Amino acid sequence: MLIGNKQKLGTLAGRLLSSQLRINVVSGMTTAIVCTVVLAVAYPVYLDLLGYEKYGVWLILTTVLAFAQLGGLGIGSAVTKLVAEEHGRGDILGVHRYIAAAFVLVCVSGAAVLAIVLALRRQIVELFALTGENAQTALCLLPYMGLLSLCMLAGGVFEAALSGLGRMDLTSYRGLSARVMNLCISIGLLHLGGGIESLLIGRTIAELVTHLAVFLCVRRMTHFRILRMAGLDLSRCKRLLSFGGTILGNSLLSMLVSPVNKLVLSRHLGTASLPVYEMAFTGSMQVKGLVIAGHVAMIPEISRLSTELTSQVRIRIRKLCLRSLQLILLLATPAYGVLLIFTPALLKLWLGDGFTEAQPQTFRIMLMGTFISVLGNPAYHMFIGMGYVRCALMAHIIEAVTNLIIVLFVCTAFQITVTAVAWSSSIGMAAATVHLVLQKRHTLRDTVTP
Repeated sequence: MLIGNKQKLGTLAGRLLSSQLRINVVSGMTTAIVCTVVLAVAYPVYLDLLGYEKYGVWLILTTVLAFAQLGGLGIGSAVTKLVAEEHGRGDILGVHRYIAAAFVLVCVSGAAVLAIVLALRRQIVELFALTGENAQTALCLLPYMGLLSLCMLAGGVFEAALSGLGRMDLTSYRGLSARVMNLCISIGLLHLGGGIESLLIGRTIAELVTHLAVFLCVRRMTHFRILRMAGLDLSRCKRLLSFGGTILGNSLLSMLVSPVNKLVLSRHLGTASLPVYEMAFTGSMQVKGLVIAGHVAMIPEISRLSTELTSQVRIRIRKLCLRSLQLILLLATPAYGVLLIFTPALLKLWLGDGFTEAQPQTFRIMLMGTFISVLGNPAYHMFIGMGYVRCALMAHIIEAVTNLIIVLFVCTAFQITVTAVAWSSSIGMAAATVHLVLQKRHTLRDTVTP
């Protein structure tokens, strides 16, 4: 009788888990669609109210913010995986200890990053070749960007923990709420006569409010108390840093793609060229995000499955990846096809007077790169979920090195253009995808750990 009850309980848990996984997938796709609408509204308004040059200065500030986020040491992804494992075992105390250790680590590292930004802000401005009023604006706002980065790192711990607890639907809603709130506040302040500072205020308020909501969700689910954190568990700190170190490597390598490309464009073509590249890069990545939105939910699911990597588990993971790829292709093929054909008309309709002749070609190049990249995402999520982070790291290495080599070659042998930089990004994505697909086949065929 006891065995029968355990079997029934296991069956019920499996159904609930599958149901939550579907909720996570659907919520991810839904929020990605709405986020795309928000992005479509934001770009024309920002360009109209700020202009290409001023908006380019804001993009430089967000690039510095992206660098500052490296202070997270990759711990966010580690928290998601390790909390998912502890939650799967029913060890709430273990969940508390991982959250506490991660919170302390990111606060210390985030404070160090803030100090670096404050100390080097003049050098940062000179690096991007900013002058005059643009340089003064950046100098004034950089300290606040550092503070915003610290807040985002601390809040990101609880967001990662919420994902590990299986509620990626709530983290998706957090991201959506932050985007909508940011857009509304920023546009309101811009219409009142504010400048670039409006975007900073909107982003800060949105991040603080939504991350507070995430913290309250984690507290409700696990009864975690930030003021009653258990003593720092050094063994868990080591696990977080060990797993997060490779993720940090991925993030560092990512800095050799879009941020480096923006740096090159700012120095050679000026800040007005940045929105052209940014809209193509972010827009195409947003299309990719629409296609793969719900599939990120594979990561905690695979983390739970791969606790014991038996043959049956590998078969189930293989089926998950295959279904994910089939759904991705079903969504991506028509979406990318329509966009590639009608890119010029859609951009003219979208941007109106802000349209430039360089945008259609740049956007098409980035669309081709992200379409190829989409094909490698099931493999990437599988490697992260299984803890095979070296495979994911190698993909980032290949993409970053390929992009950097091409950009440096163009800088030295030819005249740099926005389209040339876009080609370097796309070719890097294609090279990384080839590696991911080949390595996934090897991993699921053999029992050898990469």
